[in-house]
Amino acid sequence: MMITNADTYSREKLIEYAKIVNQSSHKIYDVMENLLEWSLFQLDGEKLDIKLIPIRDVVLEAQGALDSVAEEKGVKIHNQIGNQQVFADYHVVVTILRNLFSNAIKFSNNGDTVDVTVQDKGDNVEIIVSDSGAGIPEQTIGNLFAVDQKTTTEGTAGEIGSGLGLPLCADLVKKIGGSLRVESELGKGSRFIAVLPATCSD
Repeated sequence: MMITNADTYSREKLIEYAKIVNQSSHKIYDVMENLLEWSLFQLDGEKLDIKLIPIRDVVLEAQGALDSVAEEKGVKIHNQIGNQQVFADYHVVVTILRNLFSNAIKFSNNGDTVDVTVQDKGDNVEIIVSDSGAGIPEQTIGNLFAVDQKTTTEGTAGEIGSGLGLPLCADLVKKIGGSLRVESELGKGSRFIAVLPATCSD
């Protein structure tokens, strides 16, 4: 927009757009950095940094990476996080949540809300990312987390994904002692539930 319509925008508008581009670039860089860290872990057996972390911190960082994407689509992320903590690798959890947020935004419509909630489950904590968007066909749900099954679907605004986000989440959550499941109904939205340890397993 800045390139094709620069002569029609005021200086203030161009500065506003430049700030958005700058912020988005930094956030995309952060996403890529975490994905590269995951790749290094796969190749070199890099050790995880498992420690007690506040869920609010990782949720806010993951949410911040996608605020501009959500705003552009007219979707709001509603954060309902308390003071819960989990034993996990901080950067791994951020990567998982970024992918879940991105997926929820992709299948939401203008005016929709993506809800993030937490439930205590004894030795575990469930982080739930819910949307009221397109939902997932029943025959697709079983293959969502499989790397060798192409399950990518066009988003509500024509977004095309790689099909690797959810398999990446499933793989990473297992490495930190958790699990990932989905509850969905076509036309009524989806709930992705990341189950993470609330106590040290040692």
